[in-house]
Amino acid sequence: LVGINFTYASSAQAGKSHFEAANTFTVKVRSSVDYPFVPDYVGSFSGAGFLIRKDLGWIATNAHVASQNPSSLGVAFKGRRFVDAELVYVDHLLDFTVIKIATEDIPDIAQDAPLDCESEPVVGSPVGAYGHPFGLSYSGTRGIISGDRYRWDRHWVQTDAPINSGNSGGPLINLDTGRVLGINSATFSKRMSEGIGFAVPM
Repeated sequence: LVGINFTYASSAQAGKSHFEAANTFTVKVRSSVDYPFVPDYVGSFSGAGFLIRKDLGWIATNAHVASQNPSSLGVAFKGRRFVDAELVYVDHLLDFTVIKIATEDIPDIAQDAPLDCESEPVVGSPVGAYGHPFGLSYSGTRGIISGDRYRWDRHWVQTDAPINSGNSGGPLINLDTGRVLGINSATFSKRMSEGIGFAVPM
């Protein structure tokens, strides 16, 4: 039992440090759309994103967060004001977008997110979803990888880590390695499901 408790404590401590590290690469993203192209809508949208190329000012997020034709697009690091951003790449099929900010607007403390672009999702692996659910800035939720799915003409990492409005575009972090293995994107059904969320695999 001592060994089991020690293992759990070590795992919990590792998860805590990985969430703390996420503060250095996770951002807030907000957009406003006046003249939408399909499949976007008129309105204001917010979510999360994470730094992937500090030298280029590149940030990854969901396409439905940044939109395809935003009239305004902004990014804010933790404790910093929003700065203007622009689209670099948009893929609505994958729900994936790269946006760009000026490198001088990136805090010195910011770091590139460590990405896991090689590994296949392993069911049962501990993960954490990081973002801003319902406006609760820089919040982390825990869970596991619960599946590797092909739905809606694309592949998804399925997780039971709660993904709510405001989590979209944020990192899904492997709590064993600290590496980002997906981009939080959607729940199965806001009205009917619990503990079934999906992330775009890295």
